[in-house]
Amino acid sequence: MIVSKSTPFKLVSLAAILGLGLTACSLTPPKSVMDVQAEDSFQLNQTLTVPANATRVFIQFGKVTTRSSFSRLDQHCELEVNQVEDHEQRIFPDQFIVSKVRIGSEMVAQNQKTVGKVFFAEANNGVLSDVQLNPMQLTIASDDNNRVETMDTVMIYLKPTDKNPGILRLTCAGSLSNGSLQDAPRSYRPEKAQINAILGTIGHLN
Repeated sequence: MIVSKSTPFKLVSLAAILGLGLTACSLTPPKSVMDVQAEDSFQLNQTLTVPANATRVFIQFGKVTTRSSFSRLDQHCELEVNQVEDHEQRIFPDQFIVSKVRIGSEMVAQNQKTVGKVFFAEANNGVLSDVQLNPMQLTIASDDNNRVETMDTVMIYLKPTDKNPGILRLTCAGSLSNGSLQDAPRSYRPEKAQINAILGTIGHLN
């Protein structure tokens, strides 16, 4: 089973999620599903500062924002380093090579804290299936109002460079949605054109 960008992947039961995780080992998303692929490049055009005791810089509408300030009702991206430090970290302008790509969904509780993730494919030569769930947070859906709200994500892993040895990945997500058609197209997982629009002059995928 392949999840397309026009059909948001929404979680409705624990059984459905576990079933998806079990079948993930046979999936590698083709370019028709996710047009960002391994060996593509990502150009960062300006220095970004990761706050102390954090690992991510949030970007939306072409501007740097914060975890508490970005709108979950629109697409956004996060540039991430691989280690938490008690001081600010800088990500310097650079060109990165994409090492692998995963697509999945991030579950968010009503208090907007992440409660679980399901990663079901990655666009490289190997495939990993990784399901991380808190079953107590899942519900069986009977209508849109009861569905778990999720953000459909693409995780673009970046190869470290001499200038940025601690770089980890660029993660971009659609808007928070319970699967309602009214949330489209903001709730769709962003592909290359949408990601470049989110980043604006900060950077772009080639």
